[in-house]
Amino acid sequence: FQSRYQLSNPTNDSVQKYLALAENDSLDFKKRVQYNDKALSFIDLNRNDSVVRGSLGRLSKNYLEFNQNSPFLNISSIWLQKIEQSNDSIILGEYYEFKGNYFKKLRVYDSAFTYYSKSERAFLKMKNYEKIGVILTKKGIIQLNIDDYLGAELSTKKACLYIVTGK
Repeated sequence: FQSRYQLSNPTNDSVQKYLALAENDSLDFKKRVQYNDKALSFIDLNRNDSVVRGSLGRLSKNYLEFNQNSPFLNISSIWLQKIEQSNDSIILGEYYEFKGNYFKKLRVYDSAFTYYSKSERAFLKMKNYEKIGVILTKKGIIQLNIDDYLGAELSTKKACLYIVTGK
């Protein structure tokens, strides 16, 4: 009963509505940022369920995409706390991936590589081979950027194996 209530809760509907608007790339950029902020205002941060964690993840992704570094860091910090409190290992891999993307954007490649490695380990535990392939590709791009050509080749070959064979 509780999870059905959470999904049909008017507050959750508002969050989902504003997140969808924020993610609509045909809208004006400033409006999208405002919609993302509005979605945040509807989230009950005292709760810690899959709906809240999922919404925080989408907010983080949007702030990262919008180059809103300060809100990204604030929301992703709250998101990590919620993930750790709930032992939600599925979303933990995504968190690490987003954090890696953040550092990659800043060209802080050692930190990006570290977070991608954490993401890879999380997805390995879940046997999500497609995501492992994506993460290994991102690691390969970082290795290419720092002139580690052999490492880049190995990472991308390994990524292809995961994506093509599924293991």
